[in-house]
Amino acid sequence: MTNKINRFMGIAATILAIMFLESTEISYRLSTIFGIFAMLIIFSIYKGGILSGVGSTIITILYMYNLRRGRVQDPSLYDISHYEFLLDILSMICIGVLAGIMQYRYISYYERFKESCLFASRAEEISDIMICNTSPEGKYIKVPQNLCSLLGYTKNELFNKHYWDVTHPEDAALEEELFHSLISGHKETYSMEKRAYKKSGELIWLFCNVSAVKNNDGEIIYLLRYLVDITEQKIMREELKNKEKELRRSENKYRNLVELSPDAVIIHEGDTITFVNNTGVKLLGELTAEDVTGKSLYEFIHSDYVYNVKSQIGRACVNLNQAGMPFDVKIISHNRIETDVEMINIGFNNGNDIQVMAIIRDITERKRSEELKIAMKENERLLVEAKEYDRIKNEFFANISHELRTPLNVILGTLQLLDIHNQNGSKKDLNMDKYIGLMKQNCYRLLRLVTNIIDITKIDAGYFDVNLESYNIVSIIEDITLSASDYIEDKGLSLEFDTDTEEKIIKCDPDQMERIMLNLISNAVKFTKPGGKISVKLTDKGSSIFISIKDTGIGIPEDKQGMIFERFRQVNKSLTRDHEGSGIGLSLVKSLVEIHGGTIYLISEPGRGSEFIIELPTNESHESHKKERAAKVRHIERIQVEFSDIYS
Repeated sequence: MTNKINRFMGIAATILAIMFLESTEISYRLSTIFGIFAMLIIFSIYKGGILSGVGSTIITILYMYNLRRGRVQDPSLYDISHYEFLLDILSMICIGVLAGIMQYRYISYYERFKESCLFASRAEEISDIMICNTSPEGKYIKVPQNLCSLLGYTKNELFNKHYWDVTHPEDAALEEELFHSLISGHKETYSMEKRAYKKSGELIWLFCNVSAVKNNDGEIIYLLRYLVDITEQKIMREELKNKEKELRRSENKYRNLVELSPDAVIIHEGDTITFVNNTGVKLLGELTAEDVTGKSLYEFIHSDYVYNVKSQIGRACVNLNQAGMPFDVKIISHNRIETDVEMINIGFNNGNDIQVMAIIRDITERKRSEELKIAMKENERLLVEAKEYDRIKNEFFANISHELRTPLNVILGTLQLLDIHNQNGSKKDLNMDKYIGLMKQNCYRLLRLVTNIIDITKIDAGYFDVNLESYNIVSIIEDITLSASDYIEDKGLSLEFDTDTEEKIIKCDPDQMERIMLNLISNAVKFTKPGGKISVKLTDKGSSIFISIKDTGIGIPEDKQGMIFERFRQVNKSLTRDHEGSGIGLSLVKSLVEIHGGTIYLISEPGRGSEFIIELPTNESHESHKKERAAKVRHIERIQVEFSDIYS
């Protein structure tokens, strides 16, 4: 409401002035009238603003124009030219414009002043800045409420205090010097951090900025103080300093640990080395760390290990802050000396970059120790094998001695009997066929032993020859089996032969197949009691053929089955065993089977018998197979040799 009254007050005053001039009989000079209306225009602008001033100006111009045309007053007062009249009107307008500009600037400055005061007041309320005023003597003359709350005083209590009354004595003495410099004009402002006491006696830290506010004569009116509570920052700063000291001590400690570590520590970014400790410098064959820094890590890695090292470093860059698995690497020093090391990679984030720390341990001594242990174990193994071989050799010679002595004793005894008979000239009580048969059997036994020893020696030396030709294996196995049937039946055993094919052509040596079969059949006869059964069976598997020799004898214990194909090894090693043998028959059989490209294995259970299974590759040929020779007599002779260690 007040603003509306002020807005029209100047216009109303202008109208009243016109009414007064029209009603009075007094004659005024034109300059006086211009002066009156100029003052009214300025008054209108001051009270009502620019629009009010514009309204008063228009009313004044219209009145003056009408007054000039009407010539109501004394004509001599208006005896001026139109140009002079227009000039006076323009002067009045200029006065109004100048007054408007001045009013606008005044309002602008005043509004900005109010806004700044309001902003300062609000900033003081919502911020940590406390603005107070002190007299040139240092006494508080204006204090904000937040300063009172901080110090615990009321405003009246602070008005009766000087700034140094709440300041720590040491800081008060320092500020006094700065204060006098400000008062004397040597400084325009000063800032400091100082300690202040609360009313409770608690010590706090304040940041203080002090400026002098002066009048036009340069005299100090008051001192403007900006205060900020920095207690928490100060405490944090002290804690940070302590932590920095602690961190430096810790850094020095860990740096010493790294530098004095017996393991090499290399930090690299990409493949460029950025740090290496003393042990790493020595390992890489350089003089100083600067000689290594900046070089590629792979310059010192053996080419055979580069791929693995890159792979491990890639894993470390993915799995940050996790130690990788240790792995062996070969390092090549600057002097081209190769060193076996163990490396562990740990990736970590260093700001925006990922770096890898490689911990490298020299394992040369460990490698030598491991190699020495391996060599010792190998030597121990060889020593055990040598002892075992020596023991087997001794057993073999004992067996050979027994095997040679027994038939020799029989032959010698028989010859002595024949000699006695010849001396007495009597033929009544002498069964010549029996003694000749004994001598022949033991001669076969010696022949078999010597032949086996010679063949084993040839196989070991690689000079054993076989004649592999295309034969019908079914016919060969059947002939060999049936040729031994009479002898087997004489022992009270039954023999069975079975096959699922009538013809199967393979590459083989019939003589050696005969030795294989007769050896296995003789073993079956030797360890099967009367009334038992021996079965020979052929099974065609297409690419191979299986030959099975199965008996119902005493069987072989499971813990002895692995040794029966070893040379000179026997299940029963005693010289008083029930069955004769040198321990090289099955070893020879295995060698002959392998020469044919086949395999032989055993299935046995004590008390239920044994089964030897031979697997031979087919190797079929389109060539006409040879006719089996009529070798009945040869089969019988071979049977007598192979069965010579089985006594009636």
